Amino acid sequence: MTAKMEVLGYGWCVQLAGEWSGVSYLASLLKARIQASPDSPATIEFIERESRASINAFLGSSLCHADECYQILLSGFIQDSAIIMDISIVEGIPKVYLRDSFGAIGTGGTIASILLRLREYHPSLPLPYATYLVYEAKRSSEKEPTVGPYTALLLQAPGSDLKDQAYLKMMSETGKAHLEAVYSGLWRIPFGKIPEFRDDFFDKPKAP
Repeated sequence: MTAKMEVLGYGWCVQLAGEWSGVSYLASLLKARIQASPDSPATIEFIERESRASINAFLGSSLCHADECYQILLSGFIQDSAIIMDISIVEGIPKVYLRDSFGAIGTGGTIASILLRLREYHPSLPLPYATYLVYEAKRSSEKEPTVGPYTALLLQAPGSDLKDQAYLKMMSETGKAHLEAVYSGLWRIPFGKIPEFRDDFFDKPKAP
């Protein structure tokens, strides 16, 4: 099992997806730049600038290939406000932009994003409910064949000003079993009994 999350430092973390050797190297470039900062990186402008500088360095490396996909989801806090930033290179095109309320990357990212949108996920949801929605989105993304069954849930909190740390709390197997029980109950198949169609459910054919 490969760890797909990395602590950058100063309270910032990244999740990784795509071609592994390349995206791991890209994350290491960003980590080095953030940890080399003499001060805690406490502005969006700083994080965005260092992300773009890391991408530029990566684009010139032997590990960058135009036909590969590299995705990083960066998360942290600025004055207790949560920040999620998408850093990606797809078909040789680099992008750095802020997410509005959540982000999902990897082969299961589309399924997870659609489900979170349908569930109307937003940052002000109660923590237990928001955590369940994230768990549900990940489990549902396993319909994509390349998404594995293992699920790790970590909660990130603000406050760390140490250059190599972030505040994280990992959910135990007991906690995940609790969420799985909810998920299994909501997603039983069939989910309900659909009444038979009546004749008036359809328009009558018109005479020629």
